[in-house]
Amino acid sequence: MWAKKEAQAYLAAMIDGEGTVSDAYVTSQRTGHLVRSSARSVRIANTDRTLLVVCGECCELLGIKFRIRERKKTRTIPKHWKKAWDLIISDRESFRRMCAVVPLQSEDKRERLRVLAASYTDSKRPSYRRLRDLYCNRCLSLSAVSDILGVSATTVQYGIPRRSNSVAAQLWWDARKAQ
Repeated sequence: MWAKKEAQAYLAAMIDGEGTVSDAYVTSQRTGHLVRSSARSVRIANTDRTLLVVCGECCELLGIKFRIRERKKTRTIPKHWKKAWDLIISDRESFRRMCAVVPLQSEDKRERLRVLAASYTDSKRPSYRRLRDLYCNRCLSLSAVSDILGVSATTVQYGIPRRSNSVAAQLWWDARKAQ
């Protein structure tokens, strides 16, 4: 059906022409600082679903994970517009694979894709269960937990969900009573 070179060229053309490569970093409205975006993705939008299915076949051939979904109608979209679909690529390994095999012609999109792929860290975050065990059950401080796990205190702090003081105090009290 498709040769690998043809699939690479077709996918590159669709991303260059109809696609969007989201920014890996956005400015936080709350703080004004540059933060990592939670909506990292490459999207191809079109009203012809068949084109996106063909793009999906190219992705499968190139080992890129994707999904196709229909766009939801909102109040801002006029009712007379046709249905539209999105092919969405939002996986770390797929971004890396795309950098390696999809020859994008747009320098801007190529650079955004490179930044998107690099925006993931390879450091292994500790599991919530491990953090809870050290922080709540053993009643260790954040700095002590970070020393034990060999990660920054910020990683520990963001790994533990925010709780109200009453919940944190209850967990601490329960852990103390169990000893």
